[in-house]
Amino acid sequence: MSERGGQILEAMSDATERRIGPEDIDTILTRNEKHGALYRIANVDVFGGDQKIKFAVSTTGSEQAKEWLRR
Repeated sequence: MSERGGQILEAMSDATERRIGPEDIDTILTRNEKHGALYRIANVDVFGGDQKIKFAVSTTGSEQAKEWLRR
C-alpha cells in the first residue's frame, strides 16, 4: 500500500467508525468486474478481525486514457 495505505485506512475507519491500522488487515481480495477501452472497475474486499469492508475501484491503464477520461 502506498504511503502505508493512508487513503484506504481512512475510508475503512470511516466505514467502521473506529481507527483501522495496517496491522488490522488480514486479507485483501481484488476481483476485476468490468472493463472498457479506457478503464477497469474492480471490487475490493478487505478483511480484518470479524470485519469485511467492500470497495469499488475504478482505474485507467495509461496516461493517454487518463487524459481522455478527464475531458
